[in-house]
Amino acid sequence: MGLDGVRVMGQSLGNYVGIDDEPREMFEKLMSLKGDEHIVEYLRLCTALPAVEILEVDTGLAQEHMNPAQAKRLMAREVISLYHGSPAAIEAELHFDKVHRDRQLPEAIPEVPLPQEAIVSGVVWLPRLLTLVGLATSNGDARRLILQGAIRIQGEQVREPTKELRPEELVGKVLQVGRRRFVRLT
Repeated sequence: MGLDGVRVMGQSLGNYVGIDDEPREMFEKLMSLKGDEHIVEYLRLCTALPAVEILEVDTGLAQEHMNPAQAKRLMAREVISLYHGSPAAIEAELHFDKVHRDRQLPEAIPEVPLPQEAIVSGVVWLPRLLTLVGLATSNGDARRLILQGAIRIQGEQVREPTKELRPEELVGKVLQVGRRRFVRLT
């Protein structure tokens, strides 16, 4: 079962976890698994966890003694441990908590120069900038992301799709889409 909880796992469907994915990426993908009923299936098929422990998780979930988020974290740690080792699994979980729970910026943020073609008449139109730096597929996609509240500049949410900024307001700032994609403008 793929991460969408509906279709079989497939790269072309975008609902897969690759065994050679980076641990942080694997953790994020596994935590996005839709349908708590699939957690035990992933534990059985994708981890080296003993059957007794999987049964404990299954029982805990069925009797509501175990929080599904705890079970999902266990599953993600076990999958990553299998392919990358326990230290990588622990680091991936800590990174996940930092970015998703604590809403802090990750340590490594790709730096991207402010594209000169984004500057028109001395201002930068935010949807065009998001498209030029690869955080949106088109200006329309960027406007949709802004309206949904998915865009932040230096941690501050932006909800105006017609937002124009001066270039000096952007240099050194972090653009964020959702909780997973970041770039720092240079």
